[in-house]
Amino acid sequence: MPQKLSNHLKAVIYPENLLENDVRILREHCAMITQFSYQCSRSRNDAGYPYGKTLPSTIDFTVRLGVPEDGKLYYEQMHQNQPATFTFIFNATFGAYERLADYEDAMIVKGFVVDVEDDYTSADGEDAEQMLVHVRLLINSIIYNGRDRNRTLEIYKSN
Repeated sequence: MPQKLSNHLKAVIYPENLLENDVRILREHCAMITQFSYQCSRSRNDAGYPYGKTLPSTIDFTVRLGVPEDGKLYYEQMHQNQPATFTFIFNATFGAYERLADYEDAMIVKGFVVDVEDDYTSADGEDAEQMLVHVRLLINSIIYNGRDRNRTLEIYKSN
C-alpha cells in the first residue's frame, strides 16, 4: 500500500461503480490521480439540438502507484472487448479503518481503455520509486454524482 500522505485527497480512482457498490470503499482499493483531463463535445444548432458526427470523447489520467502490480488492472482492461467502469472521486476523505468517509463529488465513467503507458519515478525527496500509469479511456457514458443529484451523459449506447 502506498505511503499515507493525508486524509484529504484531491482525486482518487476506484475501479468499480461507486453507486452500485453497497459496501464501504477502502483506501487500499483506490489509487491517487496525479493528472486528469477530459474532453466531451457535440455540435448543436441554434435551437440546441445535436447534429453531425459524434466526436470521440476521452479521459486522460495519470495514476500514482506505490505497488507496480496494481498497474496490471489497466493493462488487462485494455485487452478486454467490453467497457470498463471507473469512478473518479474528488476531494475524498478517509476516516476510521481507512474507509471512504465523505467526498465532494464523483464521476462514474464507463468506456474502453485504449492506451496505457507507465514509467517509474522517484518520490519527492525520497529514495523510494513509484510507478506512474498514464491511461486514455474512450468514453461510453459518464454519470456525475453530486451532493444534490446525479446526471447522466451517455456518449455511445453500450450493451
